[in-house]
Amino acid sequence: MVKAKCCYLALVDQPVSPIPQPFSPGGRRGRNTPNLIPNPKEEAVGDNMNSVSDPIRALLDRIVDNFRRLLAENLAGIYLHGSLAMGGFNPQTSDIDFIVVTNDRLDAEVKKAIIQFTLELAREAPPKGLEFSVVVLDATHHFVYPTPYELHYSQGWHDVYQSGQVDYAAQRNDPDLAAHFMIIRRRGICLYGKPIEEVFAEVPEAYYWASIMADAQDILSNMACNPVYSILNLCRVFAFKQARLITSKVEGGHWGLKNLDPHYHGLIQQALNEYEGGKLVIPDWDHSQLESFAAYMKALL
Repeated sequence: MVKAKCCYLALVDQPVSPIPQPFSPGGRRGRNTPNLIPNPKEEAVGDNMNSVSDPIRALLDRIVDNFRRLLAENLAGIYLHGSLAMGGFNPQTSDIDFIVVTNDRLDAEVKKAIIQFTLELAREAPPKGLEFSVVVLDATHHFVYPTPYELHYSQGWHDVYQSGQVDYAAQRNDPDLAAHFMIIRRRGICLYGKPIEEVFAEVPEAYYWASIMADAQDILSNMACNPVYSILNLCRVFAFKQARLITSKVEGGHWGLKNLDPHYHGLIQQALNEYEGGKLVIPDWDHSQLESFAAYMKALL
């Protein structure tokens, strides 16, 4: 079992910061628009861990143990987000997403040590690998956008870290952290450390929207690069705009089947089938249909 000092946070709605919105959910914002962001599931998020395989649980244990050993009292907590937290994890198509929160900043040698054990843990990870950022508690308590971070690792950075050509002293920030923090607040899982609500302040809704829209704009510029990721992410971005839902890729795809033009249901279903490891609806991706879907979603967003 994953060691944890805190209980899993139940899926409860939290009030959204009352700031001007860069969009109008459902076409307009009025008294019939909810002021809370609902969650698509009612069960406690800890229930999503019940289906996690033993190898993944063992890997999570090793992740927690390595950070605890290295950071000691500087470790405030480790928090899952993404598909593993929200119940849509597939070891063949999903990565393991988490945020590490420290009480104080890290020096270069500690960052190098984190990367060293991460490169070893990556050998045990699913094909899509691990993705995490290390952030200081002050940045989670007092949210700023884009959010500064101490260290970031993902599969795309693996070879760069192996080469040793990284400036560990550079100051960096990441607009994606707004989305990660919001997901942790709503649907995250504490693997170790302080309870989520004591660590992560509310993320203003406008910044969450800016974060996911930046991703959507990248997707729209090149749908064919990764059709599964592109289709399902566009669905979940629109699910937030239209219904104020924070969903996984799988949930976003199923929401799209119920709420988007039936002309694109075959495309969405194919993406779901590939992501979930099912049987393909059609033998290959229709690039003209991908372009059509991109234009359709661009108009909606």
